[in-house]
Amino acid sequence: MRIYLDTSALVKRYREEEGSELMNALFESDNELISSSWTLAEAIAAINKKVVKQQINTEERDFVIAVLCSSRR
Repeated sequence: MRIYLDTSALVKRYREEEGSELMNALFESDNELISSSWTLAEAIAAINKKVVKQQINTEERDFVIAVLCSSRR
């Protein structure tokens, strides 16, 4: 099955929050996961917002952004 991921869904894969377990299961499944070309930019902005809100530190942000960029097809 083809499943569209919006930005909030993608961020749940890389930051532990409500819905993260479901996202991890989707990534481990045989489903085809797709997203918009804007999703990476939006995800980076969302992760940066978590730094501003002091929910994560800059080291965590840098790690998550590096993983996001490296996993993008």
